[in-house]
Amino acid sequence: MKRSFAPLLLLSMFSILTAWGQPAQTTGDRPQRPGGERPRRMERENREGTPPVDRYLHYLKKTNPEEYQRLKTLKEEDPMAFRRELRQKLMARRKEMAQKHHSRGQFKTEMKAIRQAGTPEEREQAIADLRERVAAQVEENLKRREERMRQVRTQLQQLEDRHKLEREQKDQLIDRHVEKLLEKLEQETPATKD
Repeated sequence: MKRSFAPLLLLSMFSILTAWGQPAQTTGDRPQRPGGERPRRMERENREGTPPVDRYLHYLKKTNPEEYQRLKTLKEEDPMAFRRELRQKLMARRKEMAQKHHSRGQFKTEMKAIRQAGTPEEREQAIADLRERVAAQVEENLKRREERMRQVRTQLQQLEDRHKLEREQKDQLIDRHVEKLLEKLEQETPATKD
């Protein structure tokens, strides 16, 4: 029995032509702007309308609970000092990012000197200058990493101490949580008269 592929070919061509020009189906889990465009970066990052300060504090709560608690207390006790400290942290972060961006092209002068060296001695001197600058950059990076490792060790030690304390006071911790939940329940439930 011989079969013809013509009907199958026609059906395929028809389905392709009908789909041509139709907007692609999007998955429902990705937010879309009017007209089917993807949201801009800031819109994606700030979907819930959470202010950046709150997002930063939420991040700190997970990664560095002691620093989070300190900043939260500072925010309640002295809002101006809290804002000043956050501004300093932001400026330090911007400076760090600017240094990283600058470091990508910081050796251009030395590379140009190597290219333009007229004699082998000039070339050797330009290479020595480049090596000195690279060594300084590597040393700076190593010191920055060592400081970050020290901070992580401190955070880990604080976390271990907190865990040990909570493990020792497990029953009191459970009792406190139960009491808070019961208080919340009593506040939500209207008092009934007997």
